[in-house]
Amino acid sequence: MENYRIHLIAPAYLNEEELTKFHSSLREVFAFIKCSTDKQQLEKLVKNNKRFTALDKNAAMVINACTNAEFKIDSESEVVDVCKAIAEIRDEGRTEGFVEGRAEGRAEGHKEGRIEGHKEGLIEGHREGALEANRETALRMLKEGSFSYGMISAMTSLSLEEVERLAGE
Repeated sequence: MENYRIHLIAPAYLNEEELTKFHSSLREVFAFIKCSTDKQQLEKLVKNNKRFTALDKNAAMVINACTNAEFKIDSESEVVDVCKAIAEIRDEGRTEGFVEGRAEGRAEGHKEGRIEGHKEGLIEGHREGALEANRETALRMLKEGSFSYGMISAMTSLSLEEVERLAGE
């Protein structure tokens, strides 16, 4: 078995001078891989390099495979506009974020609504319970017969009309 020399290329460690030594679309592939972890550097690279507006389809496929960029590559086309592909990915992300944000907002609103509704229900229940207890107290006082309607109204917080209505039942 013969020994062959293997040259490994680590795109992350290539400097600008080393990248310019590549004259094929491999230059853009390595440059993209190098900048793929820094959003601002990547955006600058793609905007400032016109070769990314018509990148060879195979080069775009390599970028997708190495960076999980998820460019949409038209099977009919021989080139890919990476600038446009990145813009589409960004727009899709915004749309997904907007949809998720609305869904989370609605869920949170429903949750808060249930909590507020529960609180209001408790308050209303207490109010109704207190009102019913006051009516029962007023009925007992009316039954005893030794209290005036005004006194019953003052002690139970029921209106005079409500006390008179209870007396008529």
